[in-house]
Amino acid sequence: MSDRPAKSAKPPTAAGGAVPDEYLPPNKTLFLRDLPEDYGKDALAVIFRRYPGFREIRLVPGRNTIAFAEYEEETGAIAAKEALSGIELSGQKIKITYQRQ
Repeated sequence: MSDRPAKSAKPPTAAGGAVPDEYLPPNKTLFLRDLPEDYGKDALAVIFRRYPGFREIRLVPGRNTIAFAEYEEETGAIAAKEALSGIELSGQKIKITYQRQ
């Protein structure tokens, strides 16, 4: 028996060879989707700054329902994603994944 860890299974790929959002590896930036239009940068920052290493919220010009939350370290982004996945804002469930690299 070997002391080496078992190889993990490769994540499934979608059409075109892209990895589905739910299988993206952790990184320092979260991609936020399906945001209510009435939630701006400051309101989102209040929610995401509760997790260690929060840096900023970046809005996408002309796209009010998506944004990015950036952290100094992956650990802060992981904590925020785990705690906030499925949270409802203004009665709307938002989606949180890691940013594609």
